[in-house]
Amino acid sequence: MAVTIDKFEYATDAAAQAAWVAGRKELYHYKCNDNAANKTVLDATGTNNGASTTNTSNLHTDGKIDGAFNFDGTAFINLGTSKFNVTSGAIAFWLVDKGTINTSRWIIGRGPNMDVWADMGVVIGSFSGTYYLAISGVGGTTPAKKIMLASAINNGDHFIFNLNADGTATVYRNNVLVTPTETLSGFDWDNDITNQLSIANCGARADGLFRFDGTLDDVRFYDTPLTEFSRNFIYNNGNGTEAALDSWITVNSEATIKTEGSYSVKITASQTTSLAGCLKRTVSPTINLADQTSIKLWVRASRTGTNFKLGFHDSGGTTTESDIAITSADTWEEKTIDISAVANANKDAIDSIVMTITNADAENTIYLDWMMGYAAGEILDAKYVYSSQTQVDGTVGTLNASTIADAKGSGSNLSAGILKKDEVVDDVTGTYEGTGGSGGGGLVGKSALIG
Repeated sequence: MAVTIDKFEYATDAAAQAAWVAGRKELYHYKCNDNAANKTVLDATGTNNGASTTNTSNLHTDGKIDGAFNFDGTAFINLGTSKFNVTSGAIAFWLVDKGTINTSRWIIGRGPNMDVWADMGVVIGSFSGTYYLAISGVGGTTPAKKIMLASAINNGDHFIFNLNADGTATVYRNNVLVTPTETLSGFDWDNDITNQLSIANCGARADGLFRFDGTLDDVRFYDTPLTEFSRNFIYNNGNGTEAALDSWITVNSEATIKTEGSYSVKITASQTTSLAGCLKRTVSPTINLADQTSIKLWVRASRTGTNFKLGFHDSGGTTTESDIAITSADTWEEKTIDISAVANANKDAIDSIVMTITNADAENTIYLDWMMGYAAGEILDAKYVYSSQTQVDGTVGTLNASTIADAKGSGSNLSAGILKKDEVVDDVTGTYEGTGGSGGGGLVGKSALIG
C-alpha cells in the first residue's frame, strides 16, 4: 500500500517552520554580555535563560567578542534540570582566562553539587604542573573523566567538544583537532538528566573547592556535533562571533508555486553560509516503509546540479541518504529515491527526514511537494505517476496496449508517460499527454498502476 510521507500542506510560515526545523539546532547560546543589577543570564535562543548566584554586573568583564563572565570561585550559573538531554551534541566556549588551577575546576557540567565527578561535563585542571582539560560522562554509577589535553592551556583558547552518536568524543582547540591522551569513548551525556546543568559549579563539592574561577565567553550548546563549516564559523579565524549558526536556511509556506493541494514548502539556502546546514522533519508517529521500493517527491530549485541531499532516519539508527540532482532550474521535477535495497528493518520506523545543503556556491531557492513511498505494482492516487506497464487501469475505463500504441505512435509500453490525475481522455478525439506525443487513446482515471 502506498504511504504518504509529507504532503507539505502547511498553511502558514509558522506551521512550515515548526515541521521543518534546523537539524543542527542551537539549543542554548549564552553570549555572556549581561551586565545588570539582576541575576538573569540571557539565552540568545530565547528558550533557557540561566540564573546566576549574583547580579550579572558582578560577573561582567571584557570578553573575547563583547562582554564576558569572570567567575571568582564562588559564583556560578544554574541552567536548569533535565537540560541538554542529547545522545549526540556539542559544547563550545572561549576560555578568556583560565584562572587559578589547583587540582581541577569545573567549567561546564551537569550533576549533583557534592559529586566530585559530574555525570557530564568539562574540567580544567593541573597535574604535576601541567594544565589539562578533561571530559566526563561515561554513564554508570561512577561517571569517570577522560583526560584529553596534556599540554599548556592558554588564555584566549577556544574549545569545541563534539559528542558523536556512537559515544565517542572529538575535541577542537582553536579549531584544531586535539589528540587525546586516551580513547574518548563510552560517553553517555543523556545520563542523569534530572541533575542541574550549570556553568562554573557542577561537581564543585559542598565546599565549592572545585568551582571555576576564570573567565568564559560565548558558551553554546548544540544537539548535533558541529561540522567543519560550523566550527570555522564560530571560531572565525580566531576572532570569534556571536552570530547564530541557524540563520541561513529559511522555511516558508508557499501557496502559488506548487504541484498538488494548496501549498508547497519553500526553502531558501543562502550563499556560502548555508553549507552543511540541515532541516529536520520529525515524523511522529513513525512511518513504516517496509516492502516499499521507492520514495517519490516533487522538487523545484533555482540552481541546477546536486546541491542538497535528503536522509530518511529509522528509529533503529539507520539513515538512508540520497543526493537530489536538479536538471532544469525553476522547473518542477519528479525525483525517485530507490530504497529497494534497504532492509525492511532499516525502514520500518522512519522517525525523521533530514535535508542537508551540500553546495552553497550560490543562493538556492528550493520547493518541495508531495512526498510518498510506494512498492512496484501497486495502485497510487497521485498527482503524477510514471509507469512501464502495458495496461493502466483507470476508474472510468482502460488504456490497453493497442490504444497506448495509438497514443504514442509506436510501441506497446507506456514508458515514462505522465498520467494526469482526474484527466479523462476521450476514446476518439482525446489526447494522451506523454513522451510520444498525442493521439486517440483510452480513459485515464484517478489511479494508475505503478511498475
